[in-house]
Amino acid sequence: MPLFNGRINNKVLYNVAVYKTGECPQLTQEASHCSQECTVDADCSGTAKCCYNGCGTSCLEPVSEAPQTAAPTPETYHPGSSAPEIHTDTPVVEADEGYFVTLHCVARGNPTPSVVWIRGGSTLSVMGGRYKLLSDSSLQIVGLTASDAGEYTCVADNGVGSPARQLFHVRVRSPKKLQVEILGDDSQSIVVSLGSRAVLQCYAYGYPAPTVTWWRGERMLPLISSELEQRRDLSLVLYSVTLTSLGPYTCQAYNGQGRPASRTVILKAVGPVYSPDPNDVTYNQYLVPRPRSPDQQPRPPPYYPPPTPPTTAAPTVRVFIVPVKTLINMDKTVFPVDSDISIPCDVDGYPVPKVLWYKDNLLVHASEKYQISESSRLTVVRANANDTGTYRCEAANQYGSSYTEVNISVEGIYVDPLCTDNTFFANCDLVVMGKYCTHKYYGKFCCKSCTLAGQLPSVGPHLDALKRRRRALVKH
Repeated sequence: MPLFNGRINNKVLYNVAVYKTGECPQLTQEASHCSQECTVDADCSGTAKCCYNGCGTSCLEPVSEAPQTAAPTPETYHPGSSAPEIHTDTPVVEADEGYFVTLHCVARGNPTPSVVWIRGGSTLSVMGGRYKLLSDSSLQIVGLTASDAGEYTCVADNGVGSPARQLFHVRVRSPKKLQVEILGDDSQSIVVSLGSRAVLQCYAYGYPAPTVTWWRGERMLPLISSELEQRRDLSLVLYSVTLTSLGPYTCQAYNGQGRPASRTVILKAVGPVYSPDPNDVTYNQYLVPRPRSPDQQPRPPPYYPPPTPPTTAAPTVRVFIVPVKTLINMDKTVFPVDSDISIPCDVDGYPVPKVLWYKDNLLVHASEKYQISESSRLTVVRANANDTGTYRCEAANQYGSSYTEVNISVEGIYVDPLCTDNTFFANCDLVVMGKYCTHKYYGKFCCKSCTLAGQLPSVGPHLDALKRRRRALVKH
């Protein structure tokens, strides 16, 4: 490789950068002798470099290597870009248990930053439930509980500079009786694709915690059916939206304080849809046109010379994508032995993603032990200690994937809901102490105490009579 022999900034460079790192020091005055002590860096011992001294060359220890020019920043591609900033005037918020709080996180920057919320080192799922993400990326926590107290972090990032962070502190005061209310505007609407899932939210709050029912017209909807399910977070899930599913749905909430509250959500879908049934015409009012992208704006028709017949361009097929998201929302994760464990998995995405369940990273197949519903709910039948572990709901389509995990523990002794104590007929403490639980009558009157004491099994013929009696009472 040829050596470069020339002067730059009063330095003689002999392929210096190739042999040793660092820069020659800046001399305050020229040397008094003009001898050539070296020719290239290799002539100098250790880390010394061959440097021009103003008259000749000398072996000198280098200074720190000059910082390299950073790679082009996003400003090269986004004129006028700026790093994200977060503006808030309420970093500390507090409210009574049962009420709601709003964490105002207004992120600014160019390009517009994306915002995520973090709590306890994990990204907070704001798909629904008691969390509501506002249009300015602020977060509302609805129906506060004592466990909601703590720190929340709003993180804004747009690829320019470092992400911006804002820490919020939530404090939950002791509860006071509060009449139920529902956040949101009445008669709001959501738009989905026919054939996809739809989740209708009901952000009800109050103290005591309200009970919610869903209505369609004057008909109260069931808790669960082949078409829908009401979840514990007060939302309504429609498994597969059809033309006749469209229209208004009303959630009604009541907690025994004052008057009940209600909100209506109008379910709409992208059209047009053609149905041979004339009765379906009434649902056409809930169809909305497919959104038009900027490159699909109408253009003047092209000019064709007279000899050339007009041609029709093939239609452009555009795929509308909804990101895949999963959410497991459970009130408890510890279950007694022999109980049925129901793990819901709320899945969103379009095209409709495929859902798989895993336990401790092993694929779960539907069986008599593990039952998987159409709504992606996993039920573990008559759980035992071996069913303790990490369950993962994983959803994926050709455009993306998502998963959520939950740790389930199975411990203790299962007590059937029909297995109770009747202290009017027997002193159950004495029955257990005397080990009379296997007695025909004592075992029946002290079923719960005997089961907890291990003198009666959690399941068995002694419960069959109770179940037959309950069914007989229901029939009459």
